[in-house]
Amino acid sequence: MNTTARITKSINFNRNIICIVIVLFIATITGIAIADEEWLYLGIIFIPIMIYLCIERTFIFPFGLYAFLLPFDSILSVLGSTQGATLTKLLGILTILALSIKGVFENKFVKIDFASIWWILLLIYGGLTIFWAIKPEVVISPTLIGLLILYLVTSSYKIQKNELETIKWCILGGGLIASLLTIYRYSSIEDLHRVTLEFGSRTADIGAFSFSLLLPVSICVEKILKQNSRFLKGLFCCVLCVIIYCTIITGSRGTALGVGIIFIVFIMSSKQRITFGIVGIVIGIILMSAIPDYYFTERWGHAIETGGAGRTSIWYVGLICLKHHWLLGAGLGNFGNAYEEFAIYAPHFKGYHRAPHNIYLGCFVELGIIGFSLFI
Repeated sequence: MNTTARITKSINFNRNIICIVIVLFIATITGIAIADEEWLYLGIIFIPIMIYLCIERTFIFPFGLYAFLLPFDSILSVLGSTQGATLTKLLGILTILALSIKGVFENKFVKIDFASIWWILLLIYGGLTIFWAIKPEVVISPTLIGLLILYLVTSSYKIQKNELETIKWCILGGGLIASLLTIYRYSSIEDLHRVTLEFGSRTADIGAFSFSLLLPVSICVEKILKQNSRFLKGLFCCVLCVIIYCTIITGSRGTALGVGIIFIVFIMSSKQRITFGIVGIVIGIILMSAIPDYYFTERWGHAIETGGAGRTSIWYVGLICLKHHWLLGAGLGNFGNAYEEFAIYAPHFKGYHRAPHNIYLGCFVELGIIGFSLFI
């Protein structure tokens, strides 16, 4: 029995009365909107539809829409500013509520797995570092707690194959649309070396945006290998070219390495090595002819000269920080503050407050040997 049936079973609803109420509700809101010329009121009409989708089609709305909008996260500020709540955060909260209700009413929750237990222990230990952190105020992160809850709810939910496929399509669709918008911006502006997603005065972080395209790349490769139709294989190859080209024009070297690793993993695990090899060669030829000259000469050429844009210097200082904070850690989110203490020892000074650019080193410095062990 589905969620709607369980919720309404104990209440004696008359379907005709419900239809009349819905029609009167829509007519009233429409009349008010026309009379006051406040067309935003028409959005209220969709509230019943949204409630229905939350209950019966959760993997379309809100979870599917949440997955679709992830590449757009940093430009979807609800208040129109560069900071504060974003639409994806609100959809994430709604996803937690919707899946929780469905999980309870439809008995869809399964026993929590060991991976989730380790993540919980890691976050608990990260919270405890507030007692000895360099700056305790940065330890508690509502976003981090929210993501953990979202992870626990979704990983404990007994998802069906068709529901998983729906989420995959949403992720792939979001990556494709974001890539097309970014490529259009790149082609319409002269002398633009690196590009990212932009909306009005809001601009997405290049690294974060480019990284968000890795999962669509992986899903697209999977679609290519699963299709029997040559036409569909060719269609997905075109989609893959668009998304990979977008990662290239962002100039993110880390994402480029990520794409390479994705291809290596699929080559090693796929039984269709010949097919995949041909696909890779064709895509490589197409992209090589379209890659901007600066991508190799400036981005990759200077990476060796500058130590990965100063990353090797940051890691050197990070290792010095590790010598002083290896036991308990400097505190969750405090790598930059620990870095400030020893920044003068950098072979090439790159400023005082820097990100680790290495998840393992960053975790070790912030959480010490205990937190790093939980993370591993």
